[in-house]
Amino acid sequence: MSAPSDTSAPFPERLGRYEVLLPIASGGMATVFLARSTGIAGFEREVALKLTHGHLRDDPDFVLSLMDEARLAGRIRHPNVVSVLDVGQDPHGVFIVMDYVEGDSVANVMRVLRKRDAKLPLEVALR
Repeated sequence: MSAPSDTSAPFPERLGRYEVLLPIASGGMATVFLARSTGIAGFEREVALKLTHGHLRDDPDFVLSLMDEARLAGRIRHPNVVSVLDVGQDPHGVFIVMDYVEGDSVANVMRVLRKRDAKLPLEVALR
């Protein structure tokens, strides 16, 4: 996924129990948003919310494929893999909720390195 091309495009304020805060990245099939999960006693947690694009929301094959992705990713427990926390559907489409990891994307790091004619250190790449 890349940075959103039009950050002024409207996006939903809420998806299920998640407050959508801002777009993070967008690709051919979905947009990832920073969202907030809230609970009782003032509980709050920032999450990444992946929402399918409108042109795919009514495609049953795509929805099944996304659900398979969520089920498989939900089984993976590894420190270098973002956890899937929830899967939902609302009138805006199907969405996957994942841990939000603050920081730059690998794609942006690689873009900066290319501009500097530098390479990612092996120890960083292996981690």
